[in-house]
Amino acid sequence: MTSLSAFGCRHAAVHPQPFSLARWLPLTNDGPVWRGFHSFRGGNVVNAGIRFALTVCHLAIAVSAHAAKPPADVPVPCLEPTQLRNDMNPVVLNRVMAACIAQTQLDNAVFAFALSGAYGHFDSLRVADKTAHQVVKVIRGFTLQSADSAQLQAFQSHLTATMGNPAQRRGLCASVRSFGPPAYFPAYMVQHGMAAMSAATAGSTPAPRALVDNFDEARGWTAAVTSYLQCEGA
Repeated sequence: MTSLSAFGCRHAAVHPQPFSLARWLPLTNDGPVWRGFHSFRGGNVVNAGIRFALTVCHLAIAVSAHAAKPPADVPVPCLEPTQLRNDMNPVVLNRVMAACIAQTQLDNAVFAFALSGAYGHFDSLRVADKTAHQVVKVIRGFTLQSADSAQLQAFQSHLTATMGNPAQRRGLCASVRSFGPPAYFPAYMVQHGMAAMSAATAGSTPAPRALVDNFDEARGWTAAVTSYLQCEGA
């Protein structure tokens, strides 16, 4: 078993909605992630290209919570829920998910999907720069590019069945909630925001207020899990 130790790998109102796979899993080139690449201010293609390039660059330097790059040839294995930790950020967890999809370990893929999504949602609540929040969908879109259509269809079907079963969804919610809030600083997200990018372009230091002031982690974690996994009413 490959170790992930090299990867350095913890208030909003909840409004439950009917289960919708589309809001979680943009898999096609006409999905929200890809449309976003063509919808920057005024549809400026040059700006879109620059932003796309910067996205790729920042994803490359944010593979761990501390922006420490593992060797490019180090594979991320499929892991069972008991092997996951709360210091693994969504970059790592999405790669775990992709590995599980490729190996048809769909229960493990669903759990990695759920935990990475809850952590990404939590990070979007605590990171002050709202322009950085889109990186969660960008990461997932890039990660799933390596999966073929049959693998993705099998995963979609299994995820839909799991989330559509109230008992299974309750169990998933409880298991994800038990991990607690993430124990990493969300560098992968902070570095993706326009505040950090503008500072880097100007050769200055990033804005000091990376996280929301006086953020309530316990409340944020409850909101993130409940909202992302639609736990209420399950």
